[in-house]
Amino acid sequence: MKRAANKYEFKATSIPSDFSLVPKTAISKPHKENVPRNYFVAKMHKGTSTRHGQQQSELKGQNQLLVEANEELQKKNSETQLKVAQLEQQYSDLQGTNADIKKHLKDCHALLVAGNIDPVLGERIREFALQNEDQQRVVEFSLFGLL
Repeated sequence: MKRAANKYEFKATSIPSDFSLVPKTAISKPHKENVPRNYFVAKMHKGTSTRHGQQQSELKGQNQLLVEANEELQKKNSETQLKVAQLEQQYSDLQGTNADIKKHLKDCHALLVAGNIDPVLGERIREFALQNEDQQRVVEFSLFGLL
């Protein structure tokens, strides 16, 4: 027990120099007690570096070329669309004209057939047939006479 009694003895030298009567729970400690101070230097913007500036200027140049090419392609596209619309209109007009010509051709063919005219040769079919029959008779008589 002597040891326990010695344990709780207070000596004048055992009291710390920052001793206070305020309990430790009430003492507020700094939040960053053992953290070394960082001396922040304000960042200075140096502007664009030459490499970054060169890349940026190249990209701007390429972008400008692409914008010009895009505008040119849009212009050509609109011109092509107008031309396609004109060609479609021409096509529909030609289809109508073609239908009219076919109708006229059928009418002409019907007239030629009604007039016994061969549409290819332009001669009368009946007269041609009669001439053929006459020639066949002449040939038959001449052959019959030779026999």
